[in-house]
Amino acid sequence: MPVVLNDAARRIAIDRYFTSEEKDVIEALGYSMAYENMCTRVAEAVSLAESTPRLQTEFRATFKHVLLEQYLIPGGRFWANAGTHNQQFPNCFGSMG
Repeated sequence: MPVVLNDAARRIAIDRYFTSEEKDVIEALGYSMAYENMCTRVAEAVSLAESTPRLQTEFRATFKHVLLEQYLIPGGRFWANAGTHNQQFPNCFGSMG
């Protein structure tokens, strides 16, 4: 399924959520390929929570498919930080006291 964003949403996604390498892909191969690369990066990072390499591989493929088909659209911190040096995924934090 092609990613459909209006111009404003596309600019925000590029500015805030794509890595510099993914921005290079936009220039070379287009937005859809860069979006696929971003989905791969996020799925790889999130799959590391699984306990075995086999489960990581299975989850990575499933989660990438879910992202590509836009069955789930994670919060901005997932897009921006997963698979980068900044591993902060939650969009907000709470306190119990």
